Amino acid sequence: MTKELFRRKLMEHSISHNVPAERNVIWQWHTAPGAITRLMPRFYPFTPHSITPSLSTGTVVYHLPAGLKWQSRYDLSGYLSGYCFSDVCTTSPIRHLSHWRHTHVFATSDSSATQTKQLPTTKITDTISTRLPLRSITAYLAYRQHQLIQDITAAQRFHMLFGTKIPLLCSDAIRSPLRIALTGATTTLGRTLAAQLNTLGHHVIELNEYQKKHNTHDLGNEHRCWTPHSPAHDLLTGVDVLVHLATQQPKKNATNTTSHEATELLINNAHAHGCTNVIIADHSHTEPEALQHYLSQYSRESIRITYVSSSTVVSGAHGIVPLLKTLFSAGLGVGSRLMNNETWFSWISMDDLTDIYVRVILDESISGILNASSPENIQIKQLVQHLGHTVKQSAKLPFPTFAAFNPQSLFRTTAWDKSFFSHSKTTSEKLTELNHTFRYPTIDLALTHELGTEQLYSAQK
Repeated sequence: MTKELFRRKLMEHSISHNVPAERNVIWQWHTAPGAITRLMPRFYPFTPHSITPSLSTGTVVYHLPAGLKWQSRYDLSGYLSGYCFSDVCTTSPIRHLSHWRHTHVFATSDSSATQTKQLPTTKITDTISTRLPLRSITAYLAYRQHQLIQDITAAQRFHMLFGTKIPLLCSDAIRSPLRIALTGATTTLGRTLAAQLNTLGHHVIELNEYQKKHNTHDLGNEHRCWTPHSPAHDLLTGVDVLVHLATQQPKKNATNTTSHEATELLINNAHAHGCTNVIIADHSHTEPEALQHYLSQYSRESIRITYVSSSTVVSGAHGIVPLLKTLFSAGLGVGSRLMNNETWFSWISMDDLTDIYVRVILDESISGILNASSPENIQIKQLVQHLGHTVKQSAKLPFPTFAAFNPQSLFRTTAWDKSFFSHSKTTSEKLTELNHTFRYPTIDLALTHELGTEQLYSAQK
């Protein structure tokens, strides 16, 4: 593979697609640091580590498996504010192999040539100069196209519902970004949600359980040090909304503080600073009766608390989907235990889950327990069938994805039984009542996006 790349001549691949929004909105979306995370496919082993606030002269660093890094430097010569920017790979030895340059061009589309004549549209042209063949980056480009269109469409839906709470689509005079504190920001869900809030124009404050001494990561958000057993008095000063995702047992728990006690301390801290909107992730699927008793303690104090209880998250980055994909890709199969399993399986796609969190943050009428589940319940054997079909279509990635996979997870049957086999049918009545729109209401759509088998828009008829 390496020798073949060195022998390859530089090739230029150019594709275009239309996004239903004005050019200045699309440009502003791309200037947000969260855009990097939103556009990086979860099925690629790239983890954004540090992000520059400038598209003209800064750099972006991604972490890869085996200690490798990919550094992209923005090229000032390819920058014109509002119209184009360009990035090049500068990390050895990868830059010698790929000779990667990606130019992004934004232009106002001819509305008569689009299907959405009633809306202004922007034509984005991606031109990539590289030694890599087009087939090796098709999944990457298609994911970016679909992700951007879905994110912009979701922002427009939220704007129709909540108006000025979507700063991205508001003029400077009426823009009112929220200050949102977030625990668990280093998890896949936390990074994805923080990036979406960032691109919508909100200010994200990461509450980290460690001192930021070694530049752990810098994704363009404010950082504050959170000690679960004893949060600083001013931890949540100036915060409008608290989103508590790190509800498992706190790290380095020398004081034996339980997750329940750490949550209470955070809520009390938020209330002391006038923050009356608290969203909590219920990872352990606590009994509703226990949660209602807990919620009643704060309802008298005018604190809006919403518990988001999510079904199994379908993501190309973690969980059961990459595990099963590895088994299929290796030709190992999954055995009769899964192929014939008729247990009902409730699920939610990663982007639909972050959409739900965004809605709960913005909609102050939502409180209590909220089930975050897709409208489609399937049986485990159906999941396996859909996954097997999707994997057969998957393009081979030009990166060593096996390095990020831990074979020991194959044998953790206890975890499988707990988080995978014990599900029943779950519905989200509150979301149904709200006419909430799901990006991926069916498992085949979710898997197609998460595993990289979507088509390029330029290739669709």
